[in-house]
Amino acid sequence: MKNKAVIFGYFSISLFFALGCSKPLQPTYLGYQNLRLGRVGTKNNVIMSDIKFYNPNKYALNVKQAEMDVYFNDRLLGHTSMNNMVSLPPMDTTLVPFTVQASVTDLLANTAQIFLNPNVRVRVQGNAKAGRGGVFVNIPINYQGTQRIKLARTDTTMNR
Repeated sequence: MKNKAVIFGYFSISLFFALGCSKPLQPTYLGYQNLRLGRVGTKNNVIMSDIKFYNPNKYALNVKQAEMDVYFNDRLLGHTSMNNMVSLPPMDTTLVPFTVQASVTDLLANTAQIFLNPNVRVRVQGNAKAGRGGVFVNIPINYQGTQRIKLARTDTTMNR
């Protein structure tokens, strides 16, 4: 009888961890705001923006690291990384500041294309470490969509 109670206890704890530690749902990209040029140089430029995410999970999601490549019209704009902890509230929208490192040639080529056609095919690829309670998993980031880039206006949040 005692063995059954021990086995049931182990089974209950295992079931609790299996259900409670399921992989979090990927946050949904909703758009960006406040696109601005942070630093201009002869080799590297910094483009800054606030990215709007929606957390579809029923719990707060902590993102502790992210590495992404950003492409405009299939041309590399630059690379961004985040190494500070950001908490996304449950079932809510949050603005997360990002900076993209872009070379002068990539920035000039993309800016010329935006002046000719402000409808830009944006592609973001990378990985993020997200989780809760100290348990983090890798979440792939794969976004692709068309957005209208307005250089004079900074709020281009997509309506959803």
